Amino acid sequence: MQWTPVKHRLPDVSEHILSYIVNTTEGVGVAKYNPRSGFCDPILIGGLNYYGLEVTHWMPMPPPPIQDKKTRLRGS
Repeated sequence: MQWTPVKHRLPDVSEHILSYIVNTTEGVGVAKYNPRSGFCDPILIGGLNYYGLEVTHWMPMPPPPIQDKKTRLRGS
């Protein structure tokens, strides 16, 4: 996956993805996207939540890891 500059393209509203990885003026985190209001309330790595941050780049979330029956995640 590669970063997509907001200036070049925004997420496709037909995709049923709620959250994206975003880069902001204060760091990297996750944010929801709404075509009417744009990226909403980014939460940065470390749990920091700022209002009014400018999202400069975005990318879709990666798919979750595939777990087979032989390999179980700890705590499962």
